[in-house]
Amino acid sequence: MPQDKTTYAVTGANGFIASYLIKKLLDQGFNVNCTIRSLDSVKERSSHLIALDPEGNRLKFFEADLLKDGSFAECFKGVEGVFHTASPFQIFVEDAQRDLVDPALKGTENVVKEALKSPTVKRIVVTSSVAAVRNSLKSAGEPFNENDWNTTSTLETEAYPLSKVLAEKKAWELVQNKELNTRGVRLTTVNPSFVLGPPLSDRTDSTSVVAIKEILENAHTKGLPKLRFGCVYIGDVVDAHIHAMLDDNAQGRYIVSSYDAITRQQMAEWLHEKYPHVQTATAEGGEYNPDTKIDASKVQKDFGMKLTPVRDAVLEQAEQLYKLGIVKKQQ
Repeated sequence: MPQDKTTYAVTGANGFIASYLIKKLLDQGFNVNCTIRSLDSVKERSSHLIALDPEGNRLKFFEADLLKDGSFAECFKGVEGVFHTASPFQIFVEDAQRDLVDPALKGTENVVKEALKSPTVKRIVVTSSVAAVRNSLKSAGEPFNENDWNTTSTLETEAYPLSKVLAEKKAWELVQNKELNTRGVRLTTVNPSFVLGPPLSDRTDSTSVVAIKEILENAHTKGLPKLRFGCVYIGDVVDAHIHAMLDDNAQGRYIVSSYDAITRQQMAEWLHEKYPHVQTATAEGGEYNPDTKIDASKVQKDFGMKLTPVRDAVLEQAEQLYKLGIVKKQQ
């Protein structure tokens, strides 16, 4: 493919979404500036990205800290657009304010402000989440859509969803501030649910990888936890990001998710069909979390996308986990 001189910036390069996004941008002929936490560990933690640019002239790495003002200035020089994917995704943390909310909120503020200062940036795409959309006030069975905002999460009860809603609202607040956004830079957000699919690297700290790995290894000795949530294929999430950046008509928020919530048991049953050792029993007692519906019709209508079945995403991810040796084959 002929190379395009246009350069885009991607924050949080080693993340699941960011890694695929970088690959897609390079495949389409664009150049990429990307940020990581430390250049000292680039060969160790980013080898899967280095391999995407064998000649070493289209992908550049920059060190950046979400909490440090001006940290992204060098990376954003000369770029036409910024994809901000960097944000912590952890459920269990020691200090929710320090470990989740501050990096998400301050990081988004630093990235967006720096992008608005740039004389070349035309559009910003922020990776948000359906966690910034859904809340417990919606009537049962009524699907969530882009008009909804999470108004119920708190630091004490749901710190991760709170971090996502605060960060996304901060991005919109900054872009809508005409004193800061003097050139009319446009913002679009992509709000995925739980992202599944084959990882590019052999890292095992991804929440997505852990979820499927535990099922394949029958790690839940007392049965699968009674959880259900919307899911989406990594390729669809990346395509939504690309469209959000490149399509002139892209505007506002874009949910990418299955309509129905998927249970761990359903995932296990799909995997059991191909890998008979996988156990499908759920844990005794307790109840499932509320069955939420998520309306992703906007991203399909505006971008002409057809979302990949969740079953395919689960099976592709499992196959890749075996291929990379993250999960060992059963004897």
